[in-house]
Amino acid sequence: MNKFIKIAIYVMLMIFITYLFMSLAQASIVVDFLRDQQSEVEGDPYKLIAVTAIANQHDGSDVYVQKNPIYTESFETNNHSADISIYPFVLFRENETNNFIAIIITDLEIDDPTAYLDDDEYHQIKADITFEDEITIGDYTASSFEETFATGYDDTTKLIFINTSLFNTTEIRHINFSYTLDNEEDATLVNLANSTYENIDTNDLFDASFDRDLINVTSSNIYIANTYGTNPDHSDLYHDANWLNILDSYNRYYIRNALYELIVILPLTYFMFFHSRVRVKMKENKEKKKEEKALEQEKLKQKFRNESK
Repeated sequence: MNKFIKIAIYVMLMIFITYLFMSLAQASIVVDFLRDQQSEVEGDPYKLIAVTAIANQHDGSDVYVQKNPIYTESFETNNHSADISIYPFVLFRENETNNFIAIIITDLEIDDPTAYLDDDEYHQIKADITFEDEITIGDYTASSFEETFATGYDDTTKLIFINTSLFNTTEIRHINFSYTLDNEEDATLVNLANSTYENIDTNDLFDASFDRDLINVTSSNIYIANTYGTNPDHSDLYHDANWLNILDSYNRYYIRNALYELIVILPLTYFMFFHSRVRVKMKENKEKKKEEKALEQEKLKQKFRNESK
């Protein structure tokens, strides 16, 4: 094989292997960090948002969460229930801030035998979010986007984070919550809407007595970084810098995976660049010893012949 082609293949393999092991380390950090904090954060929306946000970001960003949700309601019937809350929060690092909202569903119960359950026996919950104006995310421009909720520590808790910088000052018109059925269609769980922009649709699983109005879910209430900046020391905010310190302690996973990577790289490097040379050298040494042995035997024969005369 051409030397330069071999080197190019080797470099590409090193990049791929390094990416693979570091990605596995990153994934393990998130999973293990969140798992290890379960007893501390389960049932506490502020802590759940904080640990999930810094784990997913994992770039040294810290987080603070507004204690008062800008929307909350507990929906309940004899067969179904869902407590829905929306919290503004900010990821910040040095002088940089990013505004988000967390939509959390707790105490979820869906009594529907046709509902789809994944391999973990979890429901799949979606949110169809419609904005007042069209927004562009990447190459996609639309006024409505669908997001799938992540499951918390069990099926009763679902959450999604939305980076509100993606839609600037455009307001949310309504949010339709749905769950997936076995036939891959979606069934409405509950509808929420901002009464400033449209009438509220109560055609869902719950009666009309529940509050479905998103009137306080506005850009002025979402962009809390405009008020607090990078200073989380305020009575209206939840902030605990210790979460970031705990997360950083899991960076040892990178060292562990780097050692695993060496176990793969060293044999690969040997076989790509040194094994053939070693084999040639071993063959040469073997031939040399064979020649030396043959020469020694020839000397012995010659000596024997001389002594026989």
